[in-house]
Amino acid sequence: MGESENLMYAGAVALFVLAGAVVDARTKKLPNWLTVPACLAGLVFHMVAGYLGASPGFLRIGDGEGGWAGMGAGALFAAMGFAVGFAVLFPLFLFANGKAGDVKLLAALGTWVGWFNILLIVIASGVFTVLLSVGFLLWQISARGVMQVRRRYFSRFDASSMPLRAGE
Repeated sequence: MGESENLMYAGAVALFVLAGAVVDARTKKLPNWLTVPACLAGLVFHMVAGYLGASPGFLRIGDGEGGWAGMGAGALFAAMGFAVGFAVLFPLFLFANGKAGDVKLLAALGTWVGWFNILLIVIASGVFTVLLSVGFLLWQISARGVMQVRRRYFSRFDASSMPLRAGE
């Protein structure tokens, strides 16, 4: 793929992620009308790119031969990205009160970027979240003092707040 195709690819992914962020921020939901077309568009994009023999940096399977084999390689690339994106967040949805929209968003993004890149996105998101949380906690400590922040965020974990026996 040339530079203009890579720019279209990156623009499509960025537009989808931006639309998902805006809709989620406004409604606290990620509807099917956003995630399903994005998922199908990612699948079609990679199938067409594979058929045409494109082997960009994102499409690492197949040897760029094109035709039906390339189309199959593109479909496999998108399907593997979907599966990994879905599998990463589905346990949170089941066991930790996660939202199904988050699972759908990551699965649809996986069809665009592939299994390896979706794992990198999840790891980078986790690192960013931890750093942001630590930064927020340090900012709160500097603004309010250690004891006030400890009472607000950590009081429910103190031994004095735990019941000694059931029913206390």
